[in-house]
Amino acid sequence: NFGRGALYALVRLPDQGFFAVGEGQAKIEGTHQWAAEKALVIRVDAQGNPSTQRIIPEFEAEGELTHGRLLAVDLMGATHAVSVGYTRSPAPGSSLDGWILKHALDGGQAVWKRQVGDAGDDKLRGVVSLNGQAIAVGTRDEAGKQEAWAVAVDTKGKVLWKRTYGGKRSLVAITRADRGLAAV
Repeated sequence: NFGRGALYALVRLPDQGFFAVGEGQAKIEGTHQWAAEKALVIRVDAQGNPSTQRIIPEFEAEGELTHGRLLAVDLMGATHAVSVGYTRSPAPGSSLDGWILKHALDGGQAVWKRQVGDAGDDKLRGVVSLNGQAIAVGTRDEAGKQEAWAVAVDTKGKVLWKRTYGGKRSLVAITRADRGLAAV
Protein backbone atom coordinates (compact mmCIF):
# COMPACT_ATOMS: atom_id res chain seq x y z
CA ASN A 1 0.00 0.00 0.00
CA PHE A 2 1.47 3.36 -0.99
CA GLY A 3 0.47 6.87 -0.03
CA ARG A 4 1.26 8.89 -3.14
CA GLY A 5 2.92 8.36 -6.45
CA ALA A 6 2.98 8.82 -10.20
CA LEU A 7 2.69 6.46 -13.14
CA TYR A 8 4.92 7.13 -16.15
CA ALA A 9 4.22 4.30 -18.60
CA LEU A 10 1.84 1.43 -19.25
CA VAL A 11 1.40 -1.50 -21.59
CA ARG A 12 -1.83 -3.24 -22.62
CA LEU A 13 -2.06 -6.88 -21.55
CA PRO A 14 -3.52 -9.75 -23.59
CA ASP A 15 -6.56 -9.80 -21.22
CA GLN A 16 -7.19 -6.09 -22.10
CA GLY A 17 -5.96 -4.92 -18.70
CA PHE A 18 -2.87 -2.76 -18.19
CA PHE A 19 0.48 -3.07 -16.43
CA ALA A 20 1.78 0.37 -15.36
CA VAL A 21 5.07 1.55 -13.81
CA GLY A 22 6.21 4.66 -11.98
CA GLU A 23 7.18 5.63 -8.46
CA GLY A 24 5.42 5.67 -5.11
CA GLN A 25 5.98 6.76 -1.53
CA ALA A 26 4.62 5.53 1.76
CA LYS A 27 4.44 7.33 5.09
CA ILE A 28 7.09 6.33 7.61
CA GLU A 29 5.18 4.57 10.37
CA GLY A 30 4.62 6.71 13.45
CA THR A 31 5.69 9.96 11.72
CA HIS A 32 4.37 12.54 9.30
CA GLN A 33 7.33 12.00 6.96
CA TRP A 34 7.38 10.30 3.57
CA ALA A 35 9.91 7.61 2.71
CA ALA A 36 12.14 7.93 -0.36
CA GLU A 37 10.56 7.22 -3.72
CA LYS A 38 10.41 3.54 -4.64
CA ALA A 39 9.58 1.89 -7.93
CA LEU A 40 5.86 1.25 -8.27
CA VAL A 41 4.05 -1.31 -10.43
CA ILE A 42 0.29 -1.56 -10.79
CA ARG A 43 -1.80 -4.03 -12.74
CA VAL A 44 -5.41 -3.20 -13.54
CA ASP A 45 -8.04 -5.40 -15.13
CA ALA A 46 -10.04 -4.54 -18.26
CA GLN A 47 -12.56 -2.60 -16.13
CA GLY A 48 -9.82 -0.49 -14.53
CA ASN A 49 -9.84 -2.21 -11.12
CA PRO A 50 -6.37 -2.57 -9.56
CA SER A 51 -5.44 -6.18 -8.95
CA THR A 52 -1.78 -5.57 -8.01
CA GLN A 53 -0.01 -2.63 -6.39
CA ARG A 54 3.61 -3.28 -5.52
CA ILE A 55 6.48 -1.11 -4.29
CA ILE A 56 9.97 -2.33 -5.27
CA PRO A 57 12.12 -2.90 -3.28
CA GLU A 58 9.49 -4.34 -1.02
CA PHE A 59 11.64 -4.51 2.11
CA GLU A 60 14.29 -2.17 3.46
CA ALA A 61 17.52 -3.96 4.22
CA GLU A 62 21.09 -2.91 4.67
CA GLY A 63 22.58 -2.49 1.22
CA GLU A 64 19.11 -2.36 -0.41
CA LEU A 65 18.43 0.35 -2.96
CA THR A 66 17.07 3.53 -1.44
CA HIS A 67 15.41 5.20 -4.41
CA GLY A 68 13.77 3.91 -7.56
CA ARG A 69 11.79 5.24 -10.49
CA LEU A 70 10.46 3.21 -13.41
CA LEU A 71 9.87 5.18 -16.62
CA ALA A 72 9.03 2.63 -19.34
CA VAL A 73 7.58 -0.87 -19.72
CA ASP A 74 7.01 -3.49 -22.42
CA LEU A 75 5.73 -7.06 -22.47
CA MET A 76 8.38 -9.79 -22.41
CA GLY A 77 6.50 -12.85 -23.60
CA ALA A 78 3.01 -13.79 -22.44
CA THR A 79 3.68 -13.92 -18.69
CA HIS A 80 6.25 -11.18 -17.99
CA ALA A 81 6.98 -7.49 -18.45
CA VAL A 82 10.30 -5.66 -18.55
CA SER A 83 10.64 -2.15 -17.13
CA VAL A 84 13.45 0.39 -16.96
CA GLY A 85 14.32 3.51 -15.03
CA TYR A 86 16.96 4.39 -12.50
CA THR A 87 17.89 3.82 -8.89
CA ARG A 88 20.39 4.95 -6.28
CA SER A 89 22.28 2.79 -3.84
CA PRO A 90 22.43 3.80 -0.16
CA ALA A 91 26.13 4.71 -0.20
CA PRO A 92 26.70 8.42 0.60
CA GLY A 93 27.40 10.41 -2.56
CA SER A 94 26.38 7.53 -4.82
CA SER A 95 25.33 8.25 -8.39
CA LEU A 96 22.24 7.07 -10.21
CA ASP A 97 22.35 3.78 -12.11
CA GLY A 98 20.18 2.55 -14.93
CA TRP A 99 17.76 -0.11 -13.70
CA ILE A 100 16.20 -2.99 -15.63
CA LEU A 101 13.58 -5.28 -14.03
CA LYS A 102 11.67 -8.30 -15.23
CA HIS A 103 8.23 -8.67 -13.60
CA ALA A 104 5.76 -11.55 -13.38
CA LEU A 105 2.48 -10.20 -14.76
CA ASP A 106 0.30 -12.13 -12.32
CA GLY A 107 1.62 -10.45 -9.17
CA GLY A 108 4.01 -7.74 -10.37
CA GLN A 109 6.91 -9.05 -8.30
CA ALA A 110 10.40 -8.60 -9.70
CA VAL A 111 11.80 -11.84 -11.11
CA TRP A 112 15.19 -10.15 -11.40
CA LYS A 113 16.66 -6.62 -11.11
CA ARG A 114 19.83 -5.35 -12.80
CA GLN A 115 21.68 -2.13 -12.12
CA VAL A 116 23.73 -0.99 -15.10
CA GLY A 117 26.06 1.94 -15.52
CA ASP A 118 29.37 3.32 -14.42
CA ALA A 119 30.47 6.39 -12.50
CA GLY A 120 28.16 9.33 -13.08
CA ASP A 121 24.41 9.43 -13.39
CA ASP A 122 22.95 6.81 -15.75
CA LYS A 123 19.21 6.71 -16.51
CA LEU A 124 17.21 4.37 -18.71
CA ARG A 125 14.05 5.94 -20.17
CA GLY A 126 12.73 3.56 -22.85
CA VAL A 127 12.54 -0.20 -23.43
CA VAL A 128 11.38 -2.65 -26.06
CA SER A 129 11.35 -6.45 -25.94
CA LEU A 130 12.30 -8.18 -29.18
CA ASN A 131 13.51 -11.69 -30.05
CA GLY A 132 14.26 -12.74 -26.45
CA GLN A 133 16.05 -9.51 -25.58
CA ALA A 134 15.13 -6.28 -23.88
CA ILE A 135 16.78 -3.23 -25.41
CA ALA A 136 16.79 -0.18 -23.17
CA VAL A 137 17.79 3.38 -24.06
CA GLY A 138 18.65 6.41 -21.99
CA THR A 139 21.40 8.80 -20.99
CA ARG A 140 24.82 8.43 -19.39
CA ASP A 141 26.43 11.39 -17.69
CA GLU A 142 30.16 10.86 -17.35
CA ALA A 143 32.05 13.77 -15.75
CA GLY A 144 29.41 16.25 -16.95
CA LYS A 145 29.41 14.87 -20.51
CA GLN A 146 25.98 13.55 -21.47
CA GLU A 147 25.77 10.71 -24.03
CA ALA A 148 22.97 8.67 -25.53
CA TRP A 149 23.13 5.11 -24.22
CA ALA A 150 21.65 1.72 -25.11
CA VAL A 151 21.81 -1.59 -23.20
CA ALA A 152 20.57 -5.05 -24.20
CA VAL A 153 19.80 -7.89 -21.76
CA ASP A 154 18.50 -11.42 -22.29
CA THR A 155 15.42 -12.91 -20.59
CA LYS A 156 17.54 -13.86 -17.56
CA GLY A 157 18.92 -10.32 -17.12
CA LYS A 158 22.42 -11.00 -18.49
CA VAL A 159 23.84 -7.88 -20.11
CA LEU A 160 24.51 -8.71 -23.77
CA TRP A 161 25.94 -5.35 -24.81
CA LYS A 162 26.17 -1.66 -23.87
CA ARG A 163 26.76 1.17 -26.36
CA THR A 164 27.15 4.92 -26.05
CA TYR A 165 26.53 7.43 -28.80
CA GLY A 166 28.77 10.48 -28.35
CA GLY A 167 27.86 14.11 -28.36
CA LYS A 168 25.37 15.80 -26.09
CA ARG A 169 22.50 13.43 -26.79
CA SER A 170 19.84 11.54 -24.94
CA LEU A 171 17.62 8.66 -26.03
CA VAL A 172 14.21 8.75 -24.39
CA ALA A 173 12.11 6.18 -26.27
CA ILE A 174 12.46 3.07 -28.41
CA THR A 175 9.83 1.18 -30.41
CA ARG A 176 9.39 -1.47 -33.07
CA ALA A 177 9.48 -0.12 -36.63
CA ASP A 178 8.83 -1.66 -40.07
CA ARG A 179 12.48 -2.64 -40.50
CA GLY A 180 13.71 -3.05 -36.93
CA LEU A 181 13.77 -0.51 -34.13
CA ALA A 182 13.49 3.26 -33.92
CA ALA A 183 14.86 5.31 -31.04
CA VAL A 184 14.52 9.03 -30.32
